[in-house]
Amino acid sequence: MANILVISAGILAKGLTSVREAVGRKSDQPILEHVRLQADSQTLAITATNRTLEISARVSLENMTVFDTTMPAGKLGEIIRTLAPDAEVTLRHEGECVTMTSGRSRFKLNALDPSGFPIYPAMPNATRHIITGGVLFGLFSDVTPSMASNDTRPFSNCALLDTQNDQIVAVSTDGHRMALAKSEVQGALMPILIPRDTVACVRKHITDSESEIGLLVSNNHVQFDIGNITIRSALVDAKYPDYKRVIPSSHVGTAKVDRGALLESVKRAKIIAASAKVSSVDLEFSTGKVVLRSCDDASDEFEETLDAEYTDGPQEIRFQSQYLIDALEAAAGETITIRLSGDVGATILTGSGNPDTVFVIMPQRK
Repeated sequence: MANILVISAGILAKGLTSVREAVGRKSDQPILEHVRLQADSQTLAITATNRTLEISARVSLENMTVFDTTMPAGKLGEIIRTLAPDAEVTLRHEGECVTMTSGRSRFKLNALDPSGFPIYPAMPNATRHIITGGVLFGLFSDVTPSMASNDTRPFSNCALLDTQNDQIVAVSTDGHRMALAKSEVQGALMPILIPRDTVACVRKHITDSESEIGLLVSNNHVQFDIGNITIRSALVDAKYPDYKRVIPSSHVGTAKVDRGALLESVKRAKIIAASAKVSSVDLEFSTGKVVLRSCDDASDEFEETLDAEYTDGPQEIRFQSQYLIDALEAAAGETITIRLSGDVGATILTGSGNPDTVFVIMPQRK
């Protein structure tokens, strides 16, 4: 007997879009390039997984339906996007194929046995936490730029979530810089390392800053419940460095500068330094001002002076320009506070709008 599912193209397209980050790419397991469509009663679950990340989107159906199959995600998505959102789509699963009809169009697509579709195991011993969408989005946004993408050290390609003094702490580092963001939270959270792709996926699906997000944590997995979307991910098994030791306890100078003005000046400096072997910018601090300079291998130069609240001794420090841009863009508030530790020590940046978020940048050697 055939299983039949009737759904509008718009609803199916929205569900497929929600899970596409988890679809396997050029996998040696063909089923990972499929999505599972599983209906029970009046709810359809659309699920994709690449074994590290699993996303499931639930959509409502008008009629009572029992349906379970897998279909090729890429081809199904392309077809659905060609249809009008209000077009009615009928999927008929029989044997090893699914016949899809809409209006006068008819498609026959390969289907794989849904029992072979890998699903993350249940998390019966997981601890559950509730966090608002705005808080989680802010934490992940602050630490995203400092995560590496393909570093040989596993901890560099992820974000650490931890609790400290009744605050949830998010940390990331690529070895050259570090970001640390904090927010109030109820209940202790054991330290977990969340892969970069999972962090990006969670950020994308947070659309309501006031919504409550369920966070389930076990020894090996984490789950985020965001409205009708469930995101499950494997955790990174690695030892994270002691991030507290990275932040200097003393400084040789402190400057306060208009964040927007400094950001635009560094961007201008980067334009000149873009063709250099390493795109860097020099910041020279002296009483009441900071001077920015950059150059390239062809002797093109840039210089700009900005007002600064600075009364300590003269300091000149070189930074990788993009690291500075990322920190200034992620910081909040009109003013940026820069705590200097010399030309070889870590420099600390905090925005006036959120002093609990700290950006650490190691200077470049001249």
